[in-house]
Amino acid sequence: MKLNSKYSPAGLGELPVLAPVPEAREHAFAFARFNEPRFHFRWHYHREVELVWIRSGKGLRYLGRSVEPFGPGDLVLMGPNVPHAWGSAADQCGNADWSVINFLPERWGNSFWQMAEAEDLRKLIKQADCGLQFTGNGTEKIGELIGSLSRMPTYSFGSLSVFMEVCRRLMETGRRVINTSSIGAASPSLDPRFQQALSFIETQSTNSLSQAQLAEELQMSAATFSRWFKRHVGRTFQRYVNELRVARVCADLVHREDNITTVAMNSGYNNLANFNRRFREIMGVTPKAFRMQTRLQNVEGASAGARFAN
Repeated sequence: MKLNSKYSPAGLGELPVLAPVPEAREHAFAFARFNEPRFHFRWHYHREVELVWIRSGKGLRYLGRSVEPFGPGDLVLMGPNVPHAWGSAADQCGNADWSVINFLPERWGNSFWQMAEAEDLRKLIKQADCGLQFTGNGTEKIGELIGSLSRMPTYSFGSLSVFMEVCRRLMETGRRVINTSSIGAASPSLDPRFQQALSFIETQSTNSLSQAQLAEELQMSAATFSRWFKRHVGRTFQRYVNELRVARVCADLVHREDNITTVAMNSGYNNLANFNRRFREIMGVTPKAFRMQTRLQNVEGASAGARFAN
């Protein structure tokens, strides 16, 4: 059986599609707000920097090499040419509501970026080559500001002022790096063979899956495949599979009422003790504690959303 795109119904097995944002090439920034039944997976990249704010909706976020669950309040900045996609199940509760800001740094001109006042923002955008998720209380106010853009004339001095305030607050807000290294569409990690491998893992990770099996499909020795995979992903094959499985477990723990054993078995684990070890190793908490924490965060997020609406 040869590897091909049929293993990825979402399209992850294909090279990401170039999807430029023309408005960001004509204006200081482009803004769009979406309210739809679900997030439609679209594996793509573009030269424009992108900031995404999730007001409501849940699913899995694919960004570079990372696959993580997301929910209300998720705030992510990514640099140029970082492949990304957000996806959610068709049966998610409630609509998906999210806002996207795009801008092209070179559109602002070299003179702007050479000014001392722009140095911190330039550094922030450089850090976003790896993808940044913002954390802490500051994200609530940033989300409120982003939401206000939908009520303003799109290309006006007022909207530009709000956008610059968003940038200022981003620089002052806690954040974590999503990928261990930068990954743009020109990276060798995005050659078709590598994407085929990720696609195979994506669709087969709930079944028995071995490094030897994938090495054989790619016509490599086990040792060569191991080195090749770790060089491109920055982690071992087994670690990557565990991270992918745990990401799916996290999504199910947040979105479903199934007991933890059922969720673990459905995600490819056939040994509960091993599952608990791997989950805690990756997430830093037990599956039970994770479920309790995220439910508490969802309650707090709903309260914050109600405040935004008032």
